[in-house]
Amino acid sequence: MITCRELAESLFDLVSGQLPIQRREEIVLHLTHCRSCVAYAEGYRLTVWVAARLPRQPLPSHLLQRLESLFPGDQEGREG
Repeated sequence: MITCRELAESLFDLVSGQLPIQRREEIVLHLTHCRSCVAYAEGYRLTVWVAARLPRQPLPSHLLQRLESLFPGDQEGREG
């Protein structure tokens, strides 16, 4: 059975639908035995759901410049 930490590390892939079937089954099994992880996974899922529904706002220019300085490289596909 997977650990709580392994479950937490797999949540992004689970919520995005990119988790292999076997790993998904391991998570479901873990969730049947671990109430803490059920609460954590539900909180994660709700956070993603709410964030996806927030209105999109352009980044302030100073923040965009700061991010670009931290992550230099290909800016292709960036909304601007």
